[in-house]
Amino acid sequence: MKLHVKFFVLFEESGIHYKTLWNRLMEDNLNLEIIQVSQNSKIEPFNCDIVLYTIPFIEPIVREKCLNPNAMFFNIGLPFDPEKLEVLKSIERGTDVLLLGEGKAILWDSKLTLKSHGIDNINFIPYTSPNLQVDHVKTAVYMGIKTVDLPQIERYIDIGGRLIHPYVIRKIGEAANLSKEYLDKKLKEYISNESKVMDYTTCISLSTASEFTEERISMLNLFDFPAVILANQETIAAINNAFRNEFHFNYETIIGNKIYSNALISELLSVCDPATGNGIWHAESGKSYNVQRKCIETIGTDIIHRELVEIVPLRGDKPSNTTRYGFDDIIGKSQAMKSVLSQARKLSAIDVTVLIEGESGTGKELLAQSIHSESPRADKPFIAVNCGSFSESLLESELFGYSGGSFTGAKKEGKKGLLEAAHGGTIFLDEIAEATLKTQVRLLRFLQEKEVQPIGSNIVKRVDVRVICAANTDMEAAMRCGTIREDLFYRISPITLTVPPLRARCEDILPLLRSYLGNDVILDSDLIRFVKGYEWPGNVRELKGLAEYLHYFGGQILSYVHLPERYKKKYSDLFCSNLQHTADEEHIAIKTGLLPKAASLEQALLQLLSIKSAGRRALVRSLRQNGTPTTEYEVKILLDRFRSLGWIEHSSSGRAAKLTELGRQQITRPI
Repeated sequence: MKLHVKFFVLFEESGIHYKTLWNRLMEDNLNLEIIQVSQNSKIEPFNCDIVLYTIPFIEPIVREKCLNPNAMFFNIGLPFDPEKLEVLKSIERGTDVLLLGEGKAILWDSKLTLKSHGIDNINFIPYTSPNLQVDHVKTAVYMGIKTVDLPQIERYIDIGGRLIHPYVIRKIGEAANLSKEYLDKKLKEYISNESKVMDYTTCISLSTASEFTEERISMLNLFDFPAVILANQETIAAINNAFRNEFHFNYETIIGNKIYSNALISELLSVCDPATGNGIWHAESGKSYNVQRKCIETIGTDIIHRELVEIVPLRGDKPSNTTRYGFDDIIGKSQAMKSVLSQARKLSAIDVTVLIEGESGTGKELLAQSIHSESPRADKPFIAVNCGSFSESLLESELFGYSGGSFTGAKKEGKKGLLEAAHGGTIFLDEIAEATLKTQVRLLRFLQEKEVQPIGSNIVKRVDVRVICAANTDMEAAMRCGTIREDLFYRISPITLTVPPLRARCEDILPLLRSYLGNDVILDSDLIRFVKGYEWPGNVRELKGLAEYLHYFGGQILSYVHLPERYKKKYSDLFCSNLQHTADEEHIAIKTGLLPKAASLEQALLQLLSIKSAGRRALVRSLRQNGTPTTEYEVKILLDRFRSLGWIEHSSSGRAAKLTELGRQQITRPI
């Protein structure tokens, strides 16, 4: 029996091209079906053996819609023409070039791939919208299909990209049980005709790099401070939004470049101590940053090595007279958050030390800034310090300052400490529990005496600073364990605000998500149920990171299929658990007579299937008509469970679910 292959493409011309190519390769050994889609297309459930696609955003959708749990999925990759790549390398450095392609996702994928091949002389501008201001651009690059024809473009360069990689051909041939001799012959013919196809290793490594980038960008955007990911100690693999905003870099001008070709990255890395990975970088603007370089992933021996570089601003060098946020910027419609905001507003007018407790990502600094912005000190500096970002010696020198020549690496003129720089204003000590016991002694003395003594100096300076501390750990437990001094705890804890985790303020989740995505985006009901039911261990920061991902890789209408892969399993687990919980409650209700006219969703499904075999959509329609509200995804989860238990099987048509004898026994099973 022939393998059934579905190939998803964006353009009709692509479909014709690939069908011709596959027929030449596999002759009559495959049943190939080309499906043309758009980014907003609705794909109906389908059955096949192999799924092929050229566009990354389609993968989660087709995986969800494919009814065959054993189906194989292949992204055919982007094997470009090496001769045309050499043409690109000859273009004058710094030239702006339009990049044309099939959808936003594949444009970014292509851009990264080209950069990884050493095309770093060109400023590629992905053509993502007809409103893009690119009248000055005279050259455009496309991959097999010229998707638009622009009047100002004088030169178009076709770099290929519509070949099928030998790796994919061999895998599909093996799945079709074609002989090794046949495959070797076909591959030899193909490679001789398409001699420009890249080697297997390149294709696989580029695929890995592409998947890595999409996921890691969304994770990097969880950080409020600038961050960079480096690959194999030589390539800039990803940057976050904070980096772009802080240093005014566009994603397209830096991603994929070599480290040595970017002066900023090279300078940042040069200050890192080889042993600890830490260092302080002083920018020409006068601002200073704590730089930390650390390995986050190593796969194999010198195969994949990725590092995270964090660049945390030390906001005390040139303190601002205003804060970025106030109470009006905090979204808090839940009663729990309203209570916290009410207390915080009252504390704004009282010049006392405040401790803000809450899990990581709940917005403690946002609350601290709001307190400062409505206090009598609002026109004075607000300086935030993350105590967990520094080694002991660095934290002391940053907080208290130092005199010239007091230690190796110190500035000749010395440096004013952040406590002194915040004179008249507010200092926010985040992660106070991470400060060492030695530093805690100095902080306690400062809180009691309001005096600072720079390292290496005999001069004691009196400062007027309000202190707001924050901790994401149980401070009393930390005190009992000895990581927080008892005297410091009792000095900072009399007035404590506790910010609730996001899971305890469900009413705020949707308003927060809509504030990040904008009001024009539509969320489907299943996605809304997920965001409301998910635990959000990373709190608001995690929600914001997900919103960033959905913004870049979603569409106008967002649903389950647009979630990053790591959330999809959580989505399934959540709804499997919820469905079972609901079914158990309803079984009890039926037994006690609370629901005499209604069965559980599980029982309703079984009863429908006992009457007639049906597909998923028909079942959903029947359930709704009979007064049982449900979604197609809920029905899919239950049908999968029924199938695993042997309660249903596929009918002869292959699409409909048919109740087995064992399944019929479940309709009247004891409760």
